[in-house]
Amino acid sequence: MKTDISVLIPTYNRAQELARTLKGMTDAERGGLSVETIVIDNGSTDETKSVVASFADRLRIRYIFESRPGKSRALNTALEEGVLGNIVAFTDDDVDPSREWLVSIASASERWPQHSVFGGRINIRFPIENVPQWAFDPEISRFAFAYHNYASDERVYRDGWMPFGPNFWLRSELLRNGRRFNEAIGPFATGMILGEDTSFLLGLLHEGNEIVFVPDALVTHRIRAEMLELSILYRRAFRRGRGEAHIYGIRDMELLRRSPTAWFLYRRGSIIRYALETFTSFIFSDSERGPLKVTEKMRALGYRVEAIRIAKEMFKRS
Repeated sequence: MKTDISVLIPTYNRAQELARTLKGMTDAERGGLSVETIVIDNGSTDETKSVVASFADRLRIRYIFESRPGKSRALNTALEEGVLGNIVAFTDDDVDPSREWLVSIASASERWPQHSVFGGRINIRFPIENVPQWAFDPEISRFAFAYHNYASDERVYRDGWMPFGPNFWLRSELLRNGRRFNEAIGPFATGMILGEDTSFLLGLLHEGNEIVFVPDALVTHRIRAEMLELSILYRRAFRRGRGEAHIYGIRDMELLRRSPTAWFLYRRGSIIRYALETFTSFIFSDSERGPLKVTEKMRALGYRVEAIRIAKEMFKRS
């Protein structure tokens, strides 16, 4: 059967969240489109498989099991298994697609025939009424909750902006050259190094693909209660910093090659400095702006810690 859109949803031990997302997929208008939903179960031990099976009479749905941990690995398995639709859309197991999501994806792709990569709008829904004030900070809402509303109209992304993981799509022809997700980063069962979507999209940009923002293609990210805990926010910032070391590379490579001892001493010193600055921001910043300051320091600290780890691995291999 010809498939217009393949929707990829990686998941791990969130059967009930996934059920709600799949319910949203059943309610989404198709406008005559042939749509396949592909759930990639990354080693779940809950009822994920039975939840997927329960939608078989309502959705054209495919279940893939990937036991090796890692969201990036799970997505790569889906990209390598079987034929995908003309358009491949990526989303998460904790979003509510709008009724017009699929139709908007298809119509925007037709309006921009010379472009092959697109991103949509992401709203957020909090689980409680008394949301802490820091959660509304624009930087935090984008970083921690994937809020994304680049513009009010369709346009090409500029100035370093790009889509977020819960809502982007591309023409499947771009995958024929073997473009895949970096399996060194991304969420996995025992932890995470964030940034797999950014790494993937940057690769597409470097290949010369402009990315188009489509505000009408909307999903809503459901925020879980634990995501409003400061400890989770700071941990996420640290993990994002670790991912940036993989995405953007480690700095001062010439010094590292010329004098590894000097490079490691300098980097360890910067870790101590950022650790102290993080502690100072945590203790002395006000409750409104403090979380953002600590987040920025944790992100920088995570980058430096991971840069040292990467450098050590480089020397082991050489």
